[in-house]
Amino acid sequence: MIRRLGRRWQTLHRLVYVIALLAVIHYWMQSKLEIWEPTIMAGIYGWLMGYRVLARFFALRGRLPLPWVGVLGVAAAVLTALGEAVFFWVAYGVDPMRVIAANWSLVTGWRPAVIVLGLGLGVTAAGALRGVITLPAKRRPGYA
Repeated sequence: MIRRLGRRWQTLHRLVYVIALLAVIHYWMQSKLEIWEPTIMAGIYGWLMGYRVLARFFALRGRLPLPWVGVLGVAAAVLTALGEAVFFWVAYGVDPMRVIAANWSLVTGWRPAVIVLGLGLGVTAAGALRGVITLPAKRRPGYA
């Protein structure tokens, strides 16, 4: 399929990133007051784009070192908390420090930054587990 697209493949591939960003913005705009899910979606999009950038510049043999993935998960969570704080500050005049404090307190429930942090650290844990567990090789039919 990629061969049939020819040189236009890279243009289409890069256009998908812009379309995904526009989808996040659209989802955020359609949510009037409840911005919980769009904030999580924006945090995951930020993690994915951060991974792409880091993998492009720092990947070793096609893989990003595991500590970088962990740091990226923490950075995406912090940026998610900051984004939510800025939104509530601009839209409603709420003190950003109150929103950030609420993000890291589980008293108010699972906030978007905590969910993005959990997802980022879950990907890091899966990568660490992948390095520890070796799967059996696939047997080809017809070979003993």
